Amino acid sequence: MSRLDKATDITSIIEKLGKVNDSGNWQLLQHTIAELKAQQDVAELGRVTFDKAGLLYDFSREALVIIRDKIIVDCTPAFARITGYNCKELQDMDFLDIVHPDSITTVLELLGSSDGGTAHYRGISKSQTTYYAEMNINKTSLSTDTFFVLVRDITDQKLLEEQLRESESMFKNLANTTSVAIMLYQGDLWVYANPAATKISEYTVDELKTMNYWDFVAPDFQQIILERGKMRQRGDDVPSGYEFKIVSKSGKEKWVYLDG
Repeated sequence: MSRLDKATDITSIIEKLGKVNDSGNWQLLQHTIAELKAQQDVAELGRVTFDKAGLLYDFSREALVIIRDKIIVDCTPAFARITGYNCKELQDMDFLDIVHPDSITTVLELLGSSDGGTAHYRGISKSQTTYYAEMNINKTSLSTDTFFVLVRDITDQKLLEEQLRESESMFKNLANTTSVAIMLYQGDLWVYANPAATKISEYTVDELKTMNYWDFVAPDFQQIILERGKMRQRGDDVPSGYEFKIVSKSGKEKWVYLDG
């Protein structure tokens, strides 16, 4: 697949587009394509390179790729930065060659879709490291077998999500095995209670979720717990540790120590 021998002059179109941010790139690209289609036939348009049109994306976080029947025709520098290859190396490469085996099916389904769409996939860079990306295909871009693909690097987002999942898993393991009661309230109501909290209070989680956070506190301490709970939600300074008495579901009085 060779690059276009005769450069297509779209300088005037780009000048009319002006400076744009990432969110507007796709709409502006569609505008450019529409004007190009008015100047030449679809077959020739499918071979247009990014010598001038790519200026829209050279400094964008979004990468722009032309694909024809799974083969990369051309790309902007952003795609080279994502994959680790330079644009010349990527030309004529099968797009699937830089897709992780776990994502081949996902990418094939999107490439084969008549309507295009958006999907997340795992890619393999030139250095054989894994990256995560979001690809958006508009099948009306050029022709039935040639189209533009927007690719956005979401590796940092995916790594953060994985860290959050790991943190959540660690919290659940701790909360489910500790003998210390862990409880969360929102507004006036309890929204979470671990097994130790249900054991100490003798209320089930469902019962606790219908109760104000001061309901099972002994009458002598209810006012101070109510006030400090409100202060904590406002962000006021509140003593982090203090003792008070609760009354369990069976009526037993128990001394507890609050730290939080």
